[in-house]
Amino acid sequence: MGGQVIMTKAKEILNSGIEQGIEQGIEQGIEQGRIQMIVDLVNDEVLSIEEAAARVGLTVEEFKKRAE
Repeated sequence: MGGQVIMTKAKEILNSGIEQGIEQGIEQGIEQGRIQMIVDLVNDEVLSIEEAAARVGLTVEEFKKRAE
């Protein structure tokens, strides 16, 4: 009986970890898409690099690294 409880708890922990991983992946994808959209605005000369960096909360140097 105790073995079943342990296996059930292990499955709960595993499923929780998988759900967290999926959520983090989605959040990272959204952030990357947001930055790419801002990079496109810079490339189209709608925003300056300084304005773009400020919009995404990065320094100009950090923005340039992410934009590569």
